[in-house]
Amino acid sequence: MVKNTLPRVFHHVLHNYRKKDPKKGYMKGILVKVLKILWILCSLAVLAITLVYTEPNQSNDVYIVFMYGMLSLSFPIGILVAWLFALLILLEEYSGVPLLSLLESNYVVFSVMWVVFFAAGYAQWFIFLPLLWNKIKMKIKARRMGSSGA
Repeated sequence: MVKNTLPRVFHHVLHNYRKKDPKKGYMKGILVKVLKILWILCSLAVLAITLVYTEPNQSNDVYIVFMYGMLSLSFPIGILVAWLFALLILLEEYSGVPLLSLLESNYVVFSVMWVVFFAAGYAQWFIFLPLLWNKIKMKIKARRMGSSGA
């Protein structure tokens, strides 16, 4: 006799899926939640790696890992966020007004930048994209209803 090795949580998910109507999108909802959790964990990993390898008030190449990581997780809106930070840096250098220099250390700078990238990426992937997708589906459904009735 083969012992069932799946954890209890997976049994619960699989049994509930079988009981429910698959047309209702139960597995799709689980997939979206798993992807959201993975996205958040990857974002936190980028922040953790950046903060662990950052040396206080010294310049090193850890910002490359940070930028590539957060740009890839928040693409394409991340490019706009990166341009905004670049614009702030240019304004700071040309005007002499300390904008990002007000933040005391590299830890604070990376943390603030991470929050902005995270918020933009989260809003893009988990708020605006689903809204856009639902709007597109509704238009397609309306067209089908209109064309089938004609």
